[in-house]
Amino acid sequence: MSGFVEEELAKIRKDLKSSVEGLEILSVSSHSVQVKIWKTDYKQLRLLIMFPEEYPQKCLITEVKSRSLPDRVMKLIETIAEKEAKKLQGTFQVIPICKVARQFLDENMFIVCADELDGIKSNLMGEKDEIKIRQKAGTFQVNIHQNSYFMNLRFSITDDYPKANVKIESKGTNFPKDLADMFVRQSIEKSRRCVTAPAMPKKGDPPFQLKPSIYPVAEYLIRDCIKFYPTEKCSLCERKAFPEDPSNVTQDIRKSSIC
Repeated sequence: MSGFVEEELAKIRKDLKSSVEGLEILSVSSHSVQVKIWKTDYKQLRLLIMFPEEYPQKCLITEVKSRSLPDRVMKLIETIAEKEAKKLQGTFQVIPICKVARQFLDENMFIVCADELDGIKSNLMGEKDEIKIRQKAGTFQVNIHQNSYFMNLRFSITDDYPKANVKIESKGTNFPKDLADMFVRQSIEKSRRCVTAPAMPKKGDPPFQLKPSIYPVAEYLIRDCIKFYPTEKCSLCERKAFPEDPSNVTQDIRKSSIC
């Protein structure tokens, strides 16, 4: 073991735990350092940081493992660690790498639901639809269109997601107010049911299991509401229930879809 590595290992034992919030040192040796970084039950990872033979002239090699984060998020953290190591080539690298990994957990609220967001983009949204994500704030907004109708929706989560369900609010629409309000009310209830066991479960039902709420709620709002109603036909006359021009639709839901 080189004197440089010995010096860095001494610094790691002395300073690493106090330098990075939520960090636990699992092992320290002349070949590698292994740590666990915890933010929440769903935002935690392990770093295996390995010393190459010509370290520090060669950069550290970092592997990320996590039971809760998607594979592509783990690969992204590995890439960020590699870039950080290259910037520090020739100097101590372990503590800075642990710091950037922790920073990534702090600043990216949606890493635990990256697959859900990918599903929304690929399965539910059309060419005219838009999504804007604010990672640090834990919010994203979708602007969904169908024919001449639109609805803007904001989704927000906390650090406890998916244990805590997603919150939804309308930020603008030209659907009838009563109908738009119903969309949101039903989505709030659907979100609640993802994380709350039924008060009176039916006999024979399997035990309640918490599940992520973003995609089911988005699927209901986008596919079953916004994309559905402007194309739905009247069951009596077979004509579209909604006029092509939203300005001609009544704001009374009781009259808007009755022949």
